[in-house]
Amino acid sequence: MKRGRPSNRGFTLLEMLLAVTLSSLVVLATMSMLMMIYRSEKRLGSVATDNEDLAITQEIIRRAMQSLIAAPPLSDEQMDELFPDANGESLEEESTPADVATGLIENEEEAGNAPDPLLAEVDTRPRFDLHFVPSEAGMIPRLEIVTFTSPAPSSTINAEEDPLGALVVLLQDTSAVRGAFELVQMSDGTWSLQWVPLEPWGYPTLLIKDVQYIEWEALQRRSQGGEWQSVFSSYLDVQYPEAVRLILWTSNGSKIDWLFKVEVIPGEAL
Repeated sequence: MKRGRPSNRGFTLLEMLLAVTLSSLVVLATMSMLMMIYRSEKRLGSVATDNEDLAITQEIIRRAMQSLIAAPPLSDEQMDELFPDANGESLEEESTPADVATGLIENEEEAGNAPDPLLAEVDTRPRFDLHFVPSEAGMIPRLEIVTFTSPAPSSTINAEEDPLGALVVLLQDTSAVRGAFELVQMSDGTWSLQWVPLEPWGYPTLLIKDVQYIEWEALQRRSQGGEWQSVFSSYLDVQYPEAVRLILWTSNGSKIDWLFKVEVIPGEAL
């Protein structure tokens, strides 16, 4: 009985190329799937962070719009000095939202440097001021308001690292706060929405990062026309808007369109 000699035949070149090609396809498909999962998880994480920031921001703005403080009521003498042509007519019926603040500033400018005892203690700045400010990206909206308390929690200050800042915050009277919701350009070139305390001074609170588009609007009272305005100034309580609208988009694809009802009471000077 003859035994066959063992075969020394190996894989051909075609078989080797086919095996390498199939292996490469499997590796590429696996890597593509892993990259897809990674990008999906990263996007979901960004969206989740956006949703959390948006929920906090919505509550902060709602709290701010429901604790607005207008200027203190003016005496008859102050009204006559500030608005000599009013003839006792109702400000709410006869004035536009910017008339009161504009009238205060114009009368102050006309008075020059001469002190007026009737207006010496009157803060002529608007208590609600929606306007545009110039920036490298063009004109961007800014909302400056006066509230009963700060709508955002104060940033933690390390007394050892910033003893002066800690002392200033400790000595501040927080019975009323003037601050602004404004866009701030970050070091990486992106834009963020922040709450910036102005009076008393405080550290900004970061609300939403990577803002791509933002729009503020204020709704006039019906007696003033009942239209949405992108520029709006108020001084007395009768001049405040009925509601405020915020439209905002982020780079992660989040889009919001919020409406806030305005609650305002006459207050004291800062």
